[in-house]
This record gives sequence, structure tokens and C-alpha cells, in this order.
Amino acid sequence: MYIVALAWIYVVLMVSIMQPTVLKGVVTFLGTGLLPLALFLYLMGTPQRRRNQKRAEAAASEAAAREVAPGETAASEAATGETAAREDERRKDVNAQSASSQTSDANRPVTPSRRYE
Repeated sequence: MYIVALAWIYVVLMVSIMQPTVLKGVVTFLGTGLLPLALFLYLMGTPQRRRNQKRAEAAASEAAAREVAPGETAASEAATGETAAREDERRKDVNAQSASSQTSDANRPVTPSRRYE
């Protein structure tokens, strides 16, 4: 998106340089270049700004949820240990699946790109 913006600014700059007076050149550059481009970039950036804001709110709410009251420390530590154990098991399963799905070099077909390895 930014490469298009740079190209547009370049084209408008070249057009504004060819204007007969400096005032017409400045008005052309601002009126057909900078102002419309600034509006366009602002409008096109709105979805990304919204996603960033939602991510920041989610991170803040997650951080607030992780804050534990003093009496709940032991229960939360036990739950965290169980969660970590489940996560380790899941990682082992995923690694085992990915290792079994890989084809060894001996079983791979010989293609033109592999003939000269």
C-alpha cells in the first residue's frame, strides 16, 4: 500500500512542478496529492487500528485475570502446574505426529530438481 502512495506522490509532484506558477503548483500538490492521500491512508488503516486496539484490550483483560488474590495462590499454582503438564503432552503429540508424517529421503521420488543433489 505504501509503494502505491509513494508512486502517487511522485506523479503528483511531477505534475505540480510543471504548473505555470508556484502557487498553482503548491495548490495542485496539496489538492490532488497530500490531502487525498492522507485521507485514503487514514481510512485504509482503520481496520488495522481496530485490530490493534482489540488486541491491547484483550491483553489488558488477560493480565487483569492473571492477577490473583492472596488466598487463591495455592489453587492457582496447582491449576498452572496441571495446565503446563497438559501443554507439554500436547507438544509431544504434535511433535510425534509431525515426525511420522515426514517422508524420508529414500522414499521421496526423484524429481528433476533432486537429480543433481
